[in-house]
Amino acid sequence: MNKILNTNLITMKSKALSLMAFLLLPFASFSAGAENAKPFVIPELSSWQGAEGQFRPSGRVIVNSKSLADVAASFVSDYQEMFGVALQIVKGKPSAGDFVFTQETAADVAREMGDEGYRLNIADCTTISAATPRGAYWATRTILQISEQSASRTLPQGVTTDVPAY
Repeated sequence: MNKILNTNLITMKSKALSLMAFLLLPFASFSAGAENAKPFVIPELSSWQGAEGQFRPSGRVIVNSKSLADVAASFVSDYQEMFGVALQIVKGKPSAGDFVFTQETAADVAREMGDEGYRLNIADCTTISAATPRGAYWATRTILQISEQSASRTLPQGVTTDVPAY
């Protein structure tokens, strides 16, 4: 009698495990192709739209605005100090792995971002857009914090428009 009960118990456990695996299977495949979660930075990003994939730095920085040249140079210096990697500021067309600094000149976008806001579009290139050098500077602090969390210095792909609450 105990042998029959043990056999039935094992069969029930096996069926229960199979059912659990079957129910969890869609979630396992869903998470493999999921969008990147919001990166942890201080202060917290005010918005985040995750995408799939990782940005891998090429070592190049492209600056499309003279007013952001000093911020880009500061970023290059801080990146080298923190990670021992010398980024180079170059002219030319951006390609995969480049950090790209651009200034937002449209009045409505500049008004939305204010003096300290910025937009980061992390894709094949990481584009830093800000209305002011101060906004671009805060964007570089976010990039440095996220870069510090990965030994390979990759960044999760996604978009944020980060505007200070105060």
